[in-house]
Amino acid sequence: MTNREFGTRVGCDPSFASYLRSGKRMPGTDLFIEIILAFELDPIEAMDAYREGTEGFSAYLRRTVFEVEVPEGTDTERGTENAGTDQVG
Repeated sequence: MTNREFGTRVGCDPSFASYLRSGKRMPGTDLFIEIILAFELDPIEAMDAYREGTEGFSAYLRRTVFEVEVPEGTDTERGTENAGTDQVG
């Protein structure tokens, strides 16, 4: 998943997504909750990773969100099946 796709799903700037991914920043409470909801993450597991600080939380996001393979035909910005009618070539 790209930083842009992540940002679109959770409502943050792609550059902030990059900071989260690299362990340079931590999300605030609202964004933390939005990440859990947007990616259907286990809240307890996410909180445990959050408590580990920037390194632990960024590793958790890379493992559970950024490096997860998206099934072919899935529209990653909306998380829905793409019927092919709105693809840009």
